[in-house]
Amino acid sequence: MQFISGRIVFVGNNQVILKQDYSFSSVIFVIKKKMDGKIRNICFECIGKLADEVLKLRIDDKIEVKYLITSSLRNGNWYTNLKAKEVFKIEAIKKINNESQLKIQDYDTLKKGFE
Repeated sequence: MQFISGRIVFVGNNQVILKQDYSFSSVIFVIKKKMDGKIRNICFECIGKLADEVLKLRIDDKIEVKYLITSSLRNGNWYTNLKAKEVFKIEAIKKINNESQLKIQDYDTLKKGFE
């Protein structure tokens, strides 16, 4: 399994797949990731409960995706799909101004020079 993080740019193609005795959701989503100095779009497929969770995410949410790579031969051509197994939303960390980081000294330099 592989991990990659990025920001969501698309969630869609939501489908409900019906089997004889049950049904489940299928969805694709795309993240953007800067690689080799360029912004790349990477598409993932997911199904079931994970698809339902992905549908709750919003555009520009930062996520980390745990995925599998699968390839198949069709009509003489190889096709590769990325199948998401887990998605973790990465919460933004707010920066807090801390006076100890600023190291401000509380005295007047002009008065010191004239004393």
